[in-house]
Amino acid sequence: MVNKIKLADIFASKTQAKIIKFFIENSRQEYYQTELCVKLKESLGSIQYELERLVRIGFLTINRTKTRTYYSLNANFKLLKEFEAILKKVKR
Repeated sequence: MVNKIKLADIFASKTQAKIIKFFIENSRQEYYQTELCVKLKESLGSIQYELERLVRIGFLTINRTKTRTYYSLNANFKLLKEFEAILKKVKR
């Protein structure tokens, strides 16, 4: 019997998998770090670390204002279609 593959098994960490899933499902909005901590129930440190990694690879874009840094899905990310396909095929 084949085990169900979970999203966290494919990506580097559980937090990264949660962020990727969240942004794919909420692709038209921007979010700031503290907001993501509350919505994803993760610590600020782990959210910050994974956001930096996802910005570096181009999955997320940054919009800085005077008081906050907002993150949003990069619709032009090269692997976006593949990430979406993976998300549909794995246990969430």
